[in-house]
Amino acid sequence: MKTAHPTRALPATASGAPLLVVQDLAVSYGGIKALKGVSLEVRRGEVVAMIGANGAGKTTTLKTIVRLLPIATGKISYDGKDLGGVLAEDVVGRGISLVPEGRAIFPNLTVKENLELGAWNHKNRNAMDETIEDVVKLFPRLGERMQQEGGTLSGGEQQMLAIGRALMARRT
Repeated sequence: MKTAHPTRALPATASGAPLLVVQDLAVSYGGIKALKGVSLEVRRGEVVAMIGANGAGKTTTLKTIVRLLPIATGKISYDGKDLGGVLAEDVVGRGISLVPEGRAIFPNLTVKENLELGAWNHKNRNAMDETIEDVVKLFPRLGERMQQEGGTLSGGEQQMLAIGRALMARRT
């Protein structure tokens, strides 16, 4: 699968250097401290899993990385650039997407329309078509269901669609 945008370079991080760095992250919901001292690093090509009990802060960490939640203290950087003051839509443009819990697809839109919405950050028709092909290679079932409404898919197919939609964003 292609992970680079057809008109933009890959992240400039040196081989072996961390692509995503979270340092001493703290996040609060009002007066409640949800995260305190979270740190992690992810290098290019690495797969990292966060494991913990309900309420341990996994979702809060991810929502903060993509800038859906404010940072109380700490630092988040991607490809060597600070994400602290970056808007959520600009984080997507840099190549970071979040697949939400519960899939959160658009049930009344077709599979194809759901996928195309994932490319809102670049709206490049050639890149969209190319990435839809890549998503269908990864999830052939979606290719069979392109004109079907998302809400009529099985739970597993909806999860494929949510992941495919996140992959559509690519770097801008």
